[in-house]
Amino acid sequence: APSALRAPRPATRPVRGRAKTAFLVAGTGDSYEGLAAGLYAAEPEFREIMDLGFTLARDHLKRDLRDLTHIAKGREKSAQGDLRALVRAARGEGTKVETLTIAEQHCADFVLAYALAQFWRRAGLEPDALLGYSLGQYVAATVSEVFSLADAIGLVVARARLIERHDRGGMLTVCLPATAIQDRLPEGLTLAAFNAPNLNVVGGDAALLDRFQAELVEAGVVVRRLPTRHAIHTPDLDMAAKDLK
Repeated sequence: APSALRAPRPATRPVRGRAKTAFLVAGTGDSYEGLAAGLYAAEPEFREIMDLGFTLARDHLKRDLRDLTHIAKGREKSAQGDLRALVRAARGEGTKVETLTIAEQHCADFVLAYALAQFWRRAGLEPDALLGYSLGQYVAATVSEVFSLADAIGLVVARARLIERHDRGGMLTVCLPATAIQDRLPEGLTLAAFNAPNLNVVGGDAALLDRFQAELVEAGVVVRRLPTRHAIHTPDLDMAAKDLK
């Protein structure tokens, strides 16, 4: 196979006498233009894995993530916002910067997390366990060879495009214990993620979420609206999950 499409090599510098290691892989998050540009420029093996992922992604996206994320040139001083801001710009909410669809953002986040995991493995740090959150589950499964990289990228893109169809929801981070949130939670909203004992996420219909947010603020509860129009990890996306199957 061409060098750009070869699978990552196994670790060549094993770390001996170490404690057991787990890789914890985050989901899609608050990325920014030029994220990982330093590693991409300085580490040929990391760049090789990223380029492999970008090459496979281009078959689905028809655009090159190297150009869209500016990873090859780093973050410019004039760069506006983060990748989530670019997604909003794609819907006409943002500025004149280059835009990303949700499929492109998710794919970029996936490739970066996968490349970082494989880079550590090549350095000799082999995980004894992997755990992924949301999109990170797909990374963990791919590193574990449940999916090939090509199949995983196709699945990530298909999943993101199904999510894009359901853009009338939202998500709200709430600084309360899960039990306290459930006691207040109106019908139609869901406790979508348990991030920490006093930091959890609610998702659902945007109008319902607006009212719930206002009630919490009035009660002095610290909240943060997440920059998304999607109620991810809630029953609102059951149809997207059904279509994905």
